[in-house]
Amino acid sequence: MASMDIENLTKRDKILYRRTVRLRNDTTPDQVRTVLDEVRKMFGTHPDVDPAPARIRFTEYGEHSLNLEIFAYITTNDFNEYLGSIEDLNLRILDIIASAGTQLALPARSVRLEGEAAAA
Repeated sequence: MASMDIENLTKRDKILYRRTVRLRNDTTPDQVRTVLDEVRKMFGTHPDVDPAPARIRFTEYGEHSLNLEIFAYITTNDFNEYLGSIEDLNLRILDIIASAGTQLALPARSVRLEGEAAAA
């Protein structure tokens, strides 16, 4: 017999929102602070977010990004409402990032074709 925790989804009153937001490596410390402050304010006042356990932190230097971790609960048990809430949150995060003058990091690769001279 297997031993595991079972979550009764009909009994929950909130759904976890956990994301890693990756900012470009050329984002300045002041821009990171601005993004963190504004995202924290937004999560603290958003009507669909439980503000008590919400965490927004600059957690690590990624290979190609500065990583912010967002951990919060959306106060609904309806998955469709949850999707609407996270869409709104994600769009507001994009607005905050743009207002701070930075951008999301995108994976970058350099491809050198055979016979192509190496760049100096």
